[in-house]
Amino acid sequence: MPSGWRRWREDVLKRRTNARWLAVPEVGRRAAEVLAFDPSAAGLDAAVTDPRSVPGAREFLRSGWSEHMLCRYFLSLDDARGRTVLDSCSGLGWGSHLVSGVAARVVGIDLDAPSVAFSRDHWRDPNAGHVVGSVLELPFADGSFDVVLCMEAIEHFTVDGARRYLGELARVTRPGGVLCGSSAFPAGRGDADRLCARNPHHLHVFTLGEMRALVPSVFGRLDLLTPHYFRAQKPASPAARAH
Repeated sequence: MPSGWRRWREDVLKRRTNARWLAVPEVGRRAAEVLAFDPSAAGLDAAVTDPRSVPGAREFLRSGWSEHMLCRYFLSLDDARGRTVLDSCSGLGWGSHLVSGVAARVVGIDLDAPSVAFSRDHWRDPNAGHVVGSVLELPFADGSFDVVLCMEAIEHFTVDGARRYLGELARVTRPGGVLCGSSAFPAGRGDADRLCARNPHHLHVFTLGEMRALVPSVFGRLDLLTPHYFRAQKPASPAARAH
C-alpha cells in the first residue's frame, strides 16, 4: 500500500475517533483537563523530545500533534470500557486519566518515581493507581489485566528489549485480552533510522514490517497496524497461537 494512502487512512481514523470520543461528556471533560495542563506552568521540563511530553505542551497545541496524542488513548477506549487496564510506561499519567473515565480499574506503571508521584497527586482518579516499576519485569501476576497499553514506549528499547517488553505485557494479559499501542512505524529501515536519530531517548524505531513480524510472534494476532497505531489480541488459549 503506498505511504500516502496509509497516511490518508490514518488521518480519517484519527478524525473520526477523536470526534466520537470528545462527544462523550466524561471523556470530553477529561480530554479538556489534559489539554489545559501545561507542564511548564507546573514547573516540569517536558520538552518535545522528552518521554514525559503531554498534549497540553504549547508546541503540540500549535502543531496539532495534540490530536494525535489524544487519539492514541481514544483508540483503546472501546476495549477498556468496564475492564482492568495496565498503562505501561505511563509517564505523567494523563493517558491513565483519560482511560479511567471508562475503565473499571487502571494501573499506570513507570520507572520514573517523580512521574509516578506526580500522577498520583495531580489526577486523583479513584479507580486508578500508579506504581513505580520496570516493564521488563512487571510486578503483576499472570493474566492480571484485560487490556494493556503500550503508548509511545516500544521505541525506547532495543529490538531484544522490545521483545522482552511485549512478552511481559503478554504474560500479564488474560487469554483473549488486548494490546493497544502507538509509536512511529515508517515503511523503510532508512526512514526509521533517521527518525530514531532525532531523539536521544529512542533506541530503535520499528518499521511496519518489523511490527508485523514482532507482535504476532510475542503477543497475538494484529488487528490494526497503521504508521502510528496498533492493536493486537492475545489468543484465547495457548494452543490457539500455534494455529
